[in-house]
Amino acid sequence: MGEKEEGILRLAVQNFGGWPLDIKNDKNGGIRAYIQRAQLDVLGIPEANVAWNQLNEASRLDERTFGWWEQRNISVAYNTNVKDPPQYLHGGVIQLAMGPVVNKIRGTGYDPTKLGRWTWQRFQGTNGLWLRVITVYRRVKSTGLETVYQQQRDYFLGKDVDTCPREQFFLDLGRELRKWFDMGDQLVVMGDFNDDVRGQPVSSFFHQFGMKDVCINKHGTTAPNTYIDGRNPIDGIMVSATLLNGICGYLGFGQAIAGDHRLLFYDVFTRVAFGSKLPQIITANARRLKCEDPRVVKRYNDTLEKFCDQHKLHTKAEQLRTADCTPETAALYEAISKTYQEGRQHAESKCRKFCAGNTPYTPARQDIGARIVFWKKALKRRQGKRVGLRYLRRLARAAQVQEPINTFSEETMKEEYAQAKEEMSFLTKSADAKRNTWLDGLITAQAAESKTKKATHWKQYRQRENARQVARQIRRVNGTARTSGGLSEVIAIDPDNVTGPWVHHTEKEPIENACLREAENPLHTM
Repeated sequence: MGEKEEGILRLAVQNFGGWPLDIKNDKNGGIRAYIQRAQLDVLGIPEANVAWNQLNEASRLDERTFGWWEQRNISVAYNTNVKDPPQYLHGGVIQLAMGPVVNKIRGTGYDPTKLGRWTWQRFQGTNGLWLRVITVYRRVKSTGLETVYQQQRDYFLGKDVDTCPREQFFLDLGRELRKWFDMGDQLVVMGDFNDDVRGQPVSSFFHQFGMKDVCINKHGTTAPNTYIDGRNPIDGIMVSATLLNGICGYLGFGQAIAGDHRLLFYDVFTRVAFGSKLPQIITANARRLKCEDPRVVKRYNDTLEKFCDQHKLHTKAEQLRTADCTPETAALYEAISKTYQEGRQHAESKCRKFCAGNTPYTPARQDIGARIVFWKKALKRRQGKRVGLRYLRRLARAAQVQEPINTFSEETMKEEYAQAKEEMSFLTKSADAKRNTWLDGLITAQAAESKTKKATHWKQYRQRENARQVARQIRRVNGTARTSGGLSEVIAIDPDNVTGPWVHHTEKEPIENACLREAENPLHTM
């Protein structure tokens, strides 16, 4: 799986043995890092093994992945028929959508029996084109009172249905697929079927909907085992006939997220899946200047003042203050204003760095991170890889390495790199305490600046953070959580037929034109 090209929708599925219960487990960072590195748009996760309603709020998936991506949509399903389940609950599925594709989601759902056998997301394309992606987990037959198979068996017996849960899976999924197929949706069903996807009953089940395993169709029936201790491909990506022409394949064990199943991927053109390219969402940039931190404000003012002195902006402005207003003086004013704006941007760039990782930010973490990056790149250059010397010198300054790079042996570089990673690992374990220490310094500076008590600032900070968290929870419960980055469709009057039916726009240029027309007529009467 190489670099994702423009105009490609990348889908993937992997059963990696369940999502970790502990929010501080290193696997959380591994999941996030791989999704970003592989440039995935949609990831299906069968067998998540978590009863999310039994975890505290901070450990639930929405809070845990908050800030991982600018846009995200999470669809989760697990067995909610079990009373007082343990946190580690076998089965369940997760489907993650990240990036611009999130703006096309118009609905999500899950297995109507609430057994957590599948979950789905529905994406809207252009000209009536719809794509529905479903992640499924079909449990293996097993014995024991606490197994998922037996839990599903008990559920169906309670409904007077005496059918094997593995057979009932296809009966129930078939009813859903038939409904969606009749709606005209293009379908992608990916997951762990715990049966050879080349034969009965998997292949024949999807054949009735004109669906095929995209990897088997592309590469032939000599597919590798997808479970490390198995012999057959039991994971698959089944697609509608209209979606068969794409790039797909299997990764080796251990090449994706750590687990005992292979990752399967599928690249399809967005013009095939949606009828158009995904629009690039332009979002506002975060400000580096934080006026609530007196130390940052002072750094900004000092840097801007130094810039103005270097360019003699105050002197030039004073000379023009008494000059006559002519085209020449107007041009000089414009030049001063332009230079001053450049100075403001330069001063803001020196204020602070942005950090949005799993570990709470502290200056110590920033310093250790800079050392890790420097020694990693220095090692690559020493080993003959292409790393620019000027770039490496900038990293050295950030890592506060004073000695010339060529004075370090490869062995020394490896030792320094390993030590920096060890320090980062130790810091991560005490990140919350370090964060509180840094916050205490910030609040001390704020209290000194405003001549108020530290306790007042601590109280305001905790109230503000609590209000933000509660607001996110309320939005998720009400279904109003903002998970996308912008406007993706409008319904407007057709300017060529104002008395006719309204037109549905989903493309960038028609949406912009419709909004501009509406802005020109703010008092429009419906």
